Amino acid sequence: MSKSASAQPKKLTDQATLDCTISVLKRHFDLFAEGYVCETDDLYRVMVNAAAHCRTIESACADLVNAPDSNTVRGYLNAQFTVDAIRDLEHDCNRALYSQWPHWLWSSPLEVAIDLHDACYYGDSDEDDPDAWVCRGEKQKGTTHFYRCATIAVVRRHVRVTLALTFIHPDDDLREVVQKLLKIVRARGLRIGGLYVDKQFCTIPILRYLQKQPFAVVVAVPRKGKTGGVNALCRGHHSYRTEHTFESQPNGQLTVPVAVLRAYNTSHGKRTATWLVFVVLRVTATLRHLRESYRGRFGIETDYRSLEAVRARTTSTNPALRFFFMALAAILINVWMALQWTYCRLRGSGPRRIKQGLLTLERLTRFLIRTIEAFYGVVTEIESP
Repeated sequence: MSKSASAQPKKLTDQATLDCTISVLKRHFDLFAEGYVCETDDLYRVMVNAAAHCRTIESACADLVNAPDSNTVRGYLNAQFTVDAIRDLEHDCNRALYSQWPHWLWSSPLEVAIDLHDACYYGDSDEDDPDAWVCRGEKQKGTTHFYRCATIAVVRRHVRVTLALTFIHPDDDLREVVQKLLKIVRARGLRIGGLYVDKQFCTIPILRYLQKQPFAVVVAVPRKGKTGGVNALCRGHHSYRTEHTFESQPNGQLTVPVAVLRAYNTSHGKRTATWLVFVVLRVTATLRHLRESYRGRFGIETDYRSLEAVRARTTSTNPALRFFFMALAAILINVWMALQWTYCRLRGSGPRRIKQGLLTLERLTRFLIRTIEAFYGVVTEIESP
């Protein structure tokens, strides 16, 4: 039987928002600063300010009157975020993400999605250096080099939750990445009812691994070239199910069930047909329901845009610092979700819900920015040289 939602705090202030955010970070990251100008809390305030502004540490400090110098902040961060401790940093990031999970995640099996997230890199990198974490990929924003992480996330009740992440080294096997993310989620006691996987993971080793899992799996299939291969399936006027054999060296062949969906796009008043192809393992839903379910997965795609909206920028060559800024964005999104669940929950019987539009991500960042600017003061004038 559904119960009425319990009473929650009435007000969320901008100062409380910043205090909650920094509290989460201090609880899971052992940063410190012992200078007479820069203290530990200054590190967290400057980083949160840079993330909320989507700016660099340099520009974040330059606009604040009494903030410590950006070189001082970067010196502390580079000394404490080291390449050899990246996996320890990853563990701390996952603990911080876990601390903000809502309780209802354990109530029923979840539909989750695994995605790759890339942060562009424009510098030089030595591919033979084992400490070089720069990955190659399809060209984006003028580069083919990226720092990359993979996330597993869930969208439920209009709330996005990042469950776990892992930083990807160029030598990492994507099958092991998928296995690692699922292991983290299961270790926390969550049940997986369905998995949606993006096209970058559509490889024979990963499909073989997913065939052994007990839950439903939907994998987007990339369409390369104009004819042959998967494109040969995109014929006719209706959606249908069939089987397709993937082949590659040295992985051999693998035959799996696929769903070929005919969809329509409307652009500039013109309606055009397109085809979507998915590997479907243990999926019994109708094709229409499958299409709607995968469209719902794009709610997780918006998580990528949200992450970019709160990711601090940097030109540092320190991969640990770059990964921390990517993880910090995911942590801020989870803190935002937790604050919504605490302060924006609707009262009444039935499923627990939050009031949409009350605490938007933009409002959260404004709360953080205004509080930090009030603490340090903002540059409001300049003197002529």
